[in-house]
Amino acid sequence: MKIRNNAAQVIGWIFIVAGIIFAILIVASFDYEYYNYVKDFPVTEDQLDFLESELVSTWVYATILLFGHVAVGVVIMTLGKILSYVQLMALGNEEVSNQ
Repeated sequence: MKIRNNAAQVIGWIFIVAGIIFAILIVASFDYEYYNYVKDFPVTEDQLDFLESELVSTWVYATILLFGHVAVGVVIMTLGKILSYVQLMALGNEEVSNQ
């Protein structure tokens, strides 16, 4: 019982940490140096609009990925807790019926 609870906690934390790492990697993959370079030139309005929409979509993808991983991690940890409580209740009922 304790092992399953700990395993669920570990797997949940792995999902949460992976979500944080993936979100950081997605945000870091955007070319901020080129974006800041292009912002100074008024001639490239279309390209700047494209880069701004790409920047927004990068942040949206990173946020969705982060929330998704956190939600899955929390659900796994919660299911581990529920499983441990159900096992405790089942063991308690067995002890009462044996007496």
